Amino acid sequence: MNNIAKTQNLIIRKIVDNDFEALFNLLSNKEVMRYSVRGPYSKEQTKDLMLFILERYKKYPLGIWAVTEKHNDVPIGICGFIPLEEDDTQYEISYRLLPDFQGKGFATEAAMAIRDYAAGIEINEFIAFVDPKNKPSIRVAEKIGMRFLKNDTYKGIPVVLYKYENSKVKDE
Repeated sequence: MNNIAKTQNLIIRKIVDNDFEALFNLLSNKEVMRYSVRGPYSKEQTKDLMLFILERYKKYPLGIWAVTEKHNDVPIGICGFIPLEEDDTQYEISYRLLPDFQGKGFATEAAMAIRDYAAGIEINEFIAFVDPKNKPSIRVAEKIGMRFLKNDTYKGIPVVLYKYENSKVKDE
């Protein structure tokens, strides 16, 4: 099964080999990567990341997935979960879209879909490290139910830390 989730406008699916150019276009885009601790990716870095993503699909239920419009299978972005620990018990949510697709609610739509997917496989909490200047990403985190935890640093860079906890699990 390659599809992870379908929303009103989007399909979130596993990344496949044919997605390399779209992934490179996204990750090498300076505007998309301006808040990333890594900055824009080279072709080699993109290839390494893609191999890492594809390898993780074999072992783990969560990963980084392609975001496509329903009517077009070409990725317009990525979203998913990055493990923070070797044992895959803590995750960071991540979402990136090409500039032409930002500001349309797609990041929120994709993030809600993967939040719900994670809950369906009993991953009931995750965090987000967000650059304090990245107001759109902060809004996405808040819209999907994440709450502000604290100002912090991540890899030496100031961030705001947000956390999601599935309230249904907490209330049981």
